[in-house]
Amino acid sequence: MPDTNPAWSRQNPARSRRKCAQTATSVGFYDQSHLINQFRRHFGVTPKQYAIASR
Repeated sequence: MPDTNPAWSRQNPARSRRKCAQTATSVGFYDQSHLINQFRRHFGVTPKQYAIASR
């Protein structure tokens, strides 16, 4: 499960300059869509919305 992967918990998508698809596959998600859906389910916003809000 990607959300229990230690690499996932260490990643901070808001501070990363990597593309979402690269981040998704590097932490164990099948693709970008899978990451975005799980991120939205967990945090209530998309990674882009989160990144904008955390600037």
